[in-house]
Amino acid sequence: MKNPLYIPDSHLRLEERPDGTVRIALSAHLLSLLGRPSFVGVSAVADADIQPNVPFASVETDKTVYDVAIPFRATFLSANPDAVVNPAALLGADDAAGWLCDVVPKPGVDWRCGLLDEADYASYVQP
Repeated sequence: MKNPLYIPDSHLRLEERPDGTVRIALSAHLLSLLGRPSFVGVSAVADADIQPNVPFASVETDKTVYDVAIPFRATFLSANPDAVVNPAALLGADDAAGWLCDVVPKPGVDWRCGLLDEADYASYVQP
């Protein structure tokens, strides 16, 4: 992902796409804690409203189940079909394959507020 931003507490990685959508992925740090993904479940459907801090997807791993939520209002666009069919795709070093879903922030929402850039996030996870 180009110029990703990170949600410190949930360890999600976000990237603004050229069309204004935001691509959501699990950070490498989070994946190292969770283990190998075995199931991806997405409860949101296209055009669904995503509310702040309300889970709309989950990733089951060999260690736990992780609920995915974001701290801003958005409209759900789509899940990564490769990750739903093959959850191990989330482990891919290829950012084109290792994403979870795309959302569109609601108008007027400052979705970048409180997020960390790559350097600050690296310091956050390795103080």
